[in-house]
Amino acid sequence: MNLFCCFGNVDKILIDSVTTSALIQFHYRSEALEALNSLDQVLFFNQELRISMCDHQRLMFRLEELKRHPNILSLQGDHNYYRFQNSLKIRYNSPSSILHFTSLSERCDPVILFELIRQINEPSKIIKLVQRGAKGSLMYLVEFDMPDQAIEVLAVMHNKVIDSRSIKVSFSIRR
Repeated sequence: MNLFCCFGNVDKILIDSVTTSALIQFHYRSEALEALNSLDQVLFFNQELRISMCDHQRLMFRLEELKRHPNILSLQGDHNYYRFQNSLKIRYNSPSSILHFTSLSERCDPVILFELIRQINEPSKIIKLVQRGAKGSLMYLVEFDMPDQAIEVLAVMHNKVIDSRSIKVSFSIRR
């Protein structure tokens, strides 16, 4: 959910643990295309993501059907996952080796943040931004050697709660 909601509003995800496949329903087809174009054939925790569009417009299923298939996990979209609430007005950045962290509290120790990130992948650079985010939150840019490393960190760190705040992570471009 964390990875795909960076490209738009995800309504539902069905994950099949046996086949290691998933169906992801975006609210808008354009957002699904954005995810497909950005993530197809990307390495994600040492596995290549293979993404294709499905002919169906909506994932239709009955909850009682899912109960008969314990290998299927259903996730419903939740606005708390999204980086931006109104995705129609936002141009999402394609995966890059630079991540933008925001919504961090003033008490967030950059050393602890660095160590949390480092447990996933080693960053090459971490920069505290002078500019503040919404409600005065701290912002950081974190750079990695490879975009694949940043993708994995985003998937783990986006929406992680630190100091009672759900941090937001998105791809950034070099400035």
